[in-house]
Amino acid sequence: MESNFNPDSGITIYLSDNLQEIERHWGINAKIPVLLSIPYLKALEDSKPENMNLMYGYCTLQGRTIALFQLQNVGFDAEKRLKLQMETGKSSSLSDKIALAIKLFVARKVNLNASILGNLMTAGPYGIVYDDNVELEARKSLISELSYRLLNDFELLKKSQIFVVKDIHPEQRLGKKYSTCFLRLNEFTIQPSMKLTLRKEWKSIEDYQEALESKYRTKVKKVLRHRSDLKVINASLADLLNHEEKLFELYKEVAEAAGFNIVELTQQYLITVKKFLNDDFSIKLIFAGEKLIAFYSYFLNSDIMSAHFVGYSKSQNRPYELYHNMLLYYLEDAMRLGVSDIEFARTALEIKSSLGAEPVDYYCYLAHESRFFNRIVPSILDLLMPVEEWQPRSPFKVPSR
Repeated sequence: MESNFNPDSGITIYLSDNLQEIERHWGINAKIPVLLSIPYLKALEDSKPENMNLMYGYCTLQGRTIALFQLQNVGFDAEKRLKLQMETGKSSSLSDKIALAIKLFVARKVNLNASILGNLMTAGPYGIVYDDNVELEARKSLISELSYRLLNDFELLKKSQIFVVKDIHPEQRLGKKYSTCFLRLNEFTIQPSMKLTLRKEWKSIEDYQEALESKYRTKVKKVLRHRSDLKVINASLADLLNHEEKLFELYKEVAEAAGFNIVELTQQYLITVKKFLNDDFSIKLIFAGEKLIAFYSYFLNSDIMSAHFVGYSKSQNRPYELYHNMLLYYLEDAMRLGVSDIEFARTALEIKSSLGAEPVDYYCYLAHESRFFNRIVPSILDLLMPVEEWQPRSPFKVPSR
């Protein structure tokens, strides 16, 4: 399907739910991130969550492609998600239970179909990529018009009550000029993503430790001692197939403890992504003796490592300092691969900060088909979204002058 934007702009949108139909147009004068590449989109198509449908599109100006984008359409049942949080017992105090009860009451009113311009499987700006020649202000204008046309002009999206632009980089924040010119795009933020920038002189974990203040260096050394009996392997496709059920079990143990997840992985997801992306996607398996107790995964986007899903046995977390060690494994892999940054997700913010990661606030925008709900839905989502209280840390030595 296609739609002419503002006739004066000369821009046309093409949208399809058939990846094969759109694939031959999936080219642009820009570096396409792995998470918007055809191999990844094919992998997601083959292993997408049960409540997700995928669509793909591109925008042209005078016959030239100026932007590529993906849409993830999901059914959002907030009551079901929050019931899981209550059943897992994550919040145990009386005040927590009262807060959850209030959230659950509100959640009964929130059962929507949503179209997401972005990727719910990860944090970061992976919904749209622009031609390098499209300037910043033109990108903001394009997002605004694109949101309006997708919500109003396409039969493929008629079942969607809300439209969300997910994770816009701070420098591309729309501002009032662009968030209100076609429809009301309500700005909101989730928890920050965390990014660790590696220093060029870091070639080993010892180099990294030298950059830390004494108390943080002592903590890292203590954590490292807990992993002396662990073995890490870079999983091949055959390894993943051999451990498929256990991998999914470890993922669910972590995901269910989170309490609030819009999407849930299928058992085939990680294996399918590895099959399609090969060396651009790595899964590391962590063994204690012969027992698989954890895994971590990441994408390589040029010189950026994008951390992806992890899983681990909760009962083994404390004896081996598993989660903390996984973060250090990420760091060691990043140094070995020579990447410049590690993009972590929106969980365990304080421990990531203690390693030197800095928060990055991406901006999201939401529009509802009803003007009334368009004003109150952001407040409802703000109530339902869990907020992690955390204290930013400054682990690195202050350079002497």
